[in-house]
Amino acid sequence: MKKSLIIVASLLFGNYVYAEIAGVITTVEQIYPGYTQNGTAFWYSGSVSYINGGVTFNFPADLFLQNPTVIVSVSAETYSSSGTLTAVVTELDTDHVTVRVNVGTMSSIGEALTDSVHVHVWAIGTQN
Repeated sequence: MKKSLIIVASLLFGNYVYAEIAGVITTVEQIYPGYTQNGTAFWYSGSVSYINGGVTFNFPADLFLQNPTVIVSVSAETYSSSGTLTAVVTELDTDHVTVRVNVGTMSSIGEALTDSVHVHVWAIGTQN
């Protein structure tokens, strides 16, 4: 049975940097009943302007050998009280994640317009 790696992270997307970066966390402590295991975790971060139909973030080759845990946030240039933004992960695999952004009001739900919001993704996982 595979164990899940759980890491609580605090992400701050104050000043936007629209670049993809990835790296390694050299020591991760996994706590199991009866023992503790240390290992390596890998991460990916990317931010893009939204495109109608969804946006896909492609992870570097062989970064994850199993599906990573993904955290998604959405930001808008200006505040609007006309709806609630919701990010939906529509596809997740070891080499990519696809995100769709919906805008909901009291009476309807629709997709966000192109360039209306920015999507930020942070993925973390192990290679085995």
